[in-house]
Amino acid sequence: MTDSYPNNLTDALALLAEKDAKLAEKDALLAEKAAEIERKDAEKQELEEELAATKSQLDWCQRQLFGQKSEKLGKEDLPLFEGAEWHEPQSQEEDQPEPEPEREHIAYERKKPRGKRQPLSSELERVERHHDLPDDQKVCPETGQPLLRWIGQETSEQLAYRPAVAYVIRHVQHKYARVEENLDGTRPEVVTATKPNEGLPKCIAAPSLLAAVMVHKFADHIPLYRLEVMLKRCGIPAPRSSMCRWVQNVAVMLAVLVDLMEQRVVESGTVNADDSHVRQQDPGRGKTKTCRFWSYVGDGVTGGRYVIFRYTPDRSRDGPEDFFSDENGEPRFHGNLQCDAYAGFNRLVDPSSKWPILEIACWAHARRKFYESLGSARKHASWVMAKIRRLYRIEALARRWKLSAAKRRALRARWSRPVVDEILNWCEEQAGQALPKGKLGQAIEYVRNRGEALRRYLYDGNVEIDNNVCERTIRVLAFGRKNWLFTGSEAGGRAAAVLFSLIGSCRLHNVDSFAYLTDVITRIPHTPREQLEDLLPDRWSPATSSP
Repeated sequence: MTDSYPNNLTDALALLAEKDAKLAEKDALLAEKAAEIERKDAEKQELEEELAATKSQLDWCQRQLFGQKSEKLGKEDLPLFEGAEWHEPQSQEEDQPEPEPEREHIAYERKKPRGKRQPLSSELERVERHHDLPDDQKVCPETGQPLLRWIGQETSEQLAYRPAVAYVIRHVQHKYARVEENLDGTRPEVVTATKPNEGLPKCIAAPSLLAAVMVHKFADHIPLYRLEVMLKRCGIPAPRSSMCRWVQNVAVMLAVLVDLMEQRVVESGTVNADDSHVRQQDPGRGKTKTCRFWSYVGDGVTGGRYVIFRYTPDRSRDGPEDFFSDENGEPRFHGNLQCDAYAGFNRLVDPSSKWPILEIACWAHARRKFYESLGSARKHASWVMAKIRRLYRIEALARRWKLSAAKRRALRARWSRPVVDEILNWCEEQAGQALPKGKLGQAIEYVRNRGEALRRYLYDGNVEIDNNVCERTIRVLAFGRKNWLFTGSEAGGRAAAVLFSLIGSCRLHNVDSFAYLTDVITRIPHTPREQLEDLLPDRWSPATSSP
């Protein structure tokens, strides 16, 4: 065997240098492999997150297409410890929850009771139809003696329908000529009685027909082409082009009332805001473009309880900023803005901006985020939804007990605040564990980014827990879109916003929109400006029967 050791120092140094070079080459190769493994792990993590996000989106799409639309939490999704942690307070003065009494399960079968038919309204017209036996059954044909004697009657009722009745109002203006003894040359020889200024000038449609068209279009969501056919069956010649002009002109006439309502909405302590898309015809391009309806609802405490709709050609932040600005561009609203997480509201609620507006977040939107993650993270999502369910049960108690704002705030401080803290603390703990692109991760991040805004409803008894009051007003647009599909122009969208505002405010105050519009269209042409407030939906009272 040959000796592998070098014979001199020079060879030893060369050998060491060669070994070091090989080790450095291996270290570089190992580092390259480690970097590649790290890159592969990152790619794997990214793909897993994308896969989880895709599965969540697929699950959401399948629920939208084939599942139930309700977001109610089923009993199978409630954690087993739901009833043991919290007991609903039984009175307004209760400070500590009493232990829930033991329950026993009793199982038995009984016949399901049938629904009882409600009696028909006494205000409906009654048309009697008498059904009697023929004479040959009541009197003997041979002797003429009665065979039966009357002992009573049985009465039953059916609902009947009579189609809408059209009639013509003939305005007859009486004319008078002055007698010879009353002629002095300074006064007209013929005097004609004046006709009241009602509705649209020189319009063939009376206020009642104008109101009917507005209600059918914006409350019942019937497109004008379909309404044209309906009216024709009733003998009313109302071409679609004429009805389009009626809608535009009525909106112009009633816009002054919406301006008054808008001034009172911005005087509110809290304004709820939301928006919804709508398609608008875009002539020349052969297709439609997306525009927006914005909804603003006043709280009715310090301002007016009205809903105001605005129409804009896009979803830029200029829409809400224009609503909350005066004619000089300065803020005209100082209070709380309860809205969703749309970025267009960010500058309004930014403390460093000129807007003195405080953001109130919506717990319904937060809950919806976790509902969407049920498919991928059912255990965690159902836990949070069960906690949010408690918050809503407390709000239901406040409504049931008809609490004042101060007592409502105290109830929330005692019962709701610990639950809110528990939810927000849990989201902070889970922030680094859930996949950022997954539905659960997005829901957690949504709550974390709006933690303080979600708390703020606890500090003011006049503020609601969510923005549902505004979403309910927007929902009518979703119904309408399925029928009239799009708006014809920007002017048409603005006209629709005026009428949606008035009809929506009537709905808030349980006012019959047809009776309201008929009376207001009749009276507004001759009503002084200082008396227009009497025509607002919450102050309106019918004058006399209107045509």
